Amino acid sequence: DTAPDITFILDLPVDAGLARAAGRDDETPEDRYERMGEGFHARVRAGFRAIADAHPERCRLIDADASPEAVQDAVWRVVETHIPLPNSGAA
Repeated sequence: DTAPDITFILDLPVDAGLARAAGRDDETPEDRYERMGEGFHARVRAGFRAIADAHPERCRLIDADASPEAVQDAVWRVVETHIPLPNSGAA
């Protein structure tokens, strides 16, 4: 089986994602996806959420509308539950 053990899907409402992209300070911004419009992004988001629903054993939907620290914490909570880490305090 070549499926990953864990797949993280960082879920963000379309308007929030487009606002973040518009606020980037890149010198050469790549905006071809941002120009595809809200309908396109809504379909992409729905597709990723459908993948998460279809594979609950490996997919973890993470609320990416939270602060970067909260997103990081959510990811680490999943990692720590699924992958034994050395020196994680377990005796």
